[in-house]
Amino acid sequence: MTTFLNDNLWSLVLGVNYILVIVFSVLIVLKNKNPVKTLSYLFVLATLPFVGLLVYYFFGQDYRKDKIFEKKYVEDNERLKRWRNKFSLDREERQDLKKVFGEGVYKVYRLMRNNEKAVLTFDNEVDILINGEEKFKYLRKDLANAKKHIHLEYFVLFDKGLGSEIIDILCKKAQEGVSVKLIYDDVGSDISAASKRKLSKNGVKHYPFMPVLFSNSTSKLNYRDHRKIVVIDASIGYVGGINIDQKYDNSFDNKRYWRDTHLRIKGGAVGALQSSFILSWNFAAADNIEIDTKLLPQHKPDPHEPIAVQMASSGPDSDWANIMEAIFCAINSANKSILITTPYFIPNSQILTSLTTAARSGVDIKVILPYESDSWAAQYATDSYIEE
Repeated sequence: MTTFLNDNLWSLVLGVNYILVIVFSVLIVLKNKNPVKTLSYLFVLATLPFVGLLVYYFFGQDYRKDKIFEKKYVEDNERLKRWRNKFSLDREERQDLKKVFGEGVYKVYRLMRNNEKAVLTFDNEVDILINGEEKFKYLRKDLANAKKHIHLEYFVLFDKGLGSEIIDILCKKAQEGVSVKLIYDDVGSDISAASKRKLSKNGVKHYPFMPVLFSNSTSKLNYRDHRKIVVIDASIGYVGGINIDQKYDNSFDNKRYWRDTHLRIKGGAVGALQSSFILSWNFAAADNIEIDTKLLPQHKPDPHEPIAVQMASSGPDSDWANIMEAIFCAINSANKSILITTPYFIPNSQILTSLTTAARSGVDIKVILPYESDSWAAQYATDSYIEE
């Protein structure tokens, strides 16, 4: 028996591989509605023994369909429903929106409302923060003035330099009695064991999003938490593109100048950020946040120049790719111009077709990209799409 196994080991292993390939191929055909993805994964499985199985295991599974988040708990919460109804537009306001902003904007609003029950609020005060040095100037001050709670959710959080300073502020506020909760992505962030102990010792509750270990959780490498959210006392919210590391702050002596944008928001839109954070926390943490009206904006402020805001959130908890669909809808609704600024221009086929069709129909399209990307792979991919 031993001799047989030794003589035929490779054949047996290869046979097991192709049995698994057949099983996965059936699952891919049944689950994947995108023909390009389906054919790509089938090709990889068929031509790359073992490697193809690893590629599909790490990157091919659609957790959006598996609904790994308990989203229904948040969506159906009565307190959140009441808050959403309080801040939602009534019929007359919806007609005004269509009249003032046009059919295109109204279509995007309606899409996000139907996809995510996303509330559109007009009562917001919005500061556009250019680059990390401006964002962190405001953030330090707002964190220091927090009285009730601080909620942070970040893709990148490094515990050196600027990141260490932010961690110190969080620990200080927790010691003062402020409820501090932190979610960080386990792939994008780098927080030492010493910093984690420091956070815990000072009363900061912190959890990684989808921790990647040598276990089944590694199949979730394709679903990371790219959000950069801060909610302070249910009254101030931060959202945008700037993570927590000093390379994003040009006041430090960095080798590369980093151009990015963040928003500081006061008003009803903070409630949408809060509900998004609660959803992530209840998935990542050992304890759930009970939705309380104290966690949501209660009064509509009266800013000098109110700004309309509707949050588009996307993730494995979503039935649809909400952000992509909102962008797709906006592009197709454009009549005059489309202005895009992005670090990586790697559109899917739907967005690329929408842009090229809009350009040929006379819409003026301008795209601003970095001269030199921080990722060589993204640089080559971007160049290929720009040529097209």
